[in-house]
Amino acid sequence: MENNYNELLKAFFDILASDNTISHNRILSHAIGNLEAQMYQCLLSKMYYYSKNDKLSEDGFFYATVYDIEESTTLTQRQQLPIARKLEEIGLIKTAKKGIPAKKYYKICFDMQLLLSLVEKGNQRVCEIQEKREQEKRRAEKNRKKENTSESRCSSQYEQNVCTCSTDNSDTEKVSKAAISHSTNKMSVLVQTESSYLHKQNVGTCTDDKSVLAQTNCSYKKLYNNKTITNNLNNQSINQSKEIDGQTDDVIENQLDMFSDEFNTEQLKQQIRENISYDLYMTARDKQRDKEYVAEIYKIICDVVCVPRRTVKINGTDYPYETVKSVFLKLNSTHIEYVRDRMSKNTTKIENMRAYLITALYNSYMTPVHYYESEVNHDMYGGAANV
Repeated sequence: MENNYNELLKAFFDILASDNTISHNRILSHAIGNLEAQMYQCLLSKMYYYSKNDKLSEDGFFYATVYDIEESTTLTQRQQLPIARKLEEIGLIKTAKKGIPAKKYYKICFDMQLLLSLVEKGNQRVCEIQEKREQEKRRAEKNRKKENTSESRCSSQYEQNVCTCSTDNSDTEKVSKAAISHSTNKMSVLVQTESSYLHKQNVGTCTDDKSVLAQTNCSYKKLYNNKTITNNLNNQSINQSKEIDGQTDDVIENQLDMFSDEFNTEQLKQQIRENISYDLYMTARDKQRDKEYVAEIYKIICDVVCVPRRTVKINGTDYPYETVKSVFLKLNSTHIEYVRDRMSKNTTKIENMRAYLITALYNSYMTPVHYYESEVNHDMYGGAANV
């Protein structure tokens, strides 16, 4: 029996590490989660050691204290309990309590097909990450080209408007020069007329002088009106050009903001799925209730994180949105299990389930230490001191 275990363990080691030593296997971490892979490979190493030294029980179990596992993995007591439960649900390990006082024993499940499927899933996840990285590069390059095209279009429009304004100004200058020349000739005629008529002493002559003066004033008014109209047209053209440039910049900025918001939201959702091992729960066999529970928790976390607001209500108190967002982005499968444990032991009626879950998720990150210490002490019948 022990030789069979040695052969099976060697096959597992060949898959996870070519030099028969346990190391951090990133492919398995992508499949089941970083902390879960770390503890699984620690237990696999311990079973290999006990098997080589003929210390396994008849049914293949071995004993490991919480301090042994913490020394090998840095996982604390409150982290080990939900991680071990999750590994058992996946089908990678089995646990049992034996002896008086009861001690916790572990056993590796030699399901080669399951392990190979998890490795394949991890490889697929790596390929997805690489593909997303390439898509992001292509999207960024496409946006840069759009920005350059929009800037060149705006620059061309501005240059055309400037040329139009320059042409209008040159025409205005020509009209002004012609008006000045015309007014100068009129003034000389007026002076000559007044000089010649000073020698005449009759009313009719004075009437003619007034007629000439009235005509000259009319010429000045026409020239003034023409110049005013031309200036108004130039100002209107410049203002329209500025409005077009401003509208173009606003459209570009709005499009970039919309793309940035959508891209950031997808990044946040992907980070949340990785933190809580969402894909692993969704692919677990015969765990429909767990799937529904994790899916509901995932939607609540996304709603809190991805929808900006001033405050988020936690247990009746308004907390700053950025503070709550920071906490929710740090939640992992350990905190999800904590909330489920607390809900399973709750006997009171919950009126607002969403508000209750938001508060429970927030508290799962802030104050879970004493809860898990009491759970570990209960499992060990007397606490870690007896271990």
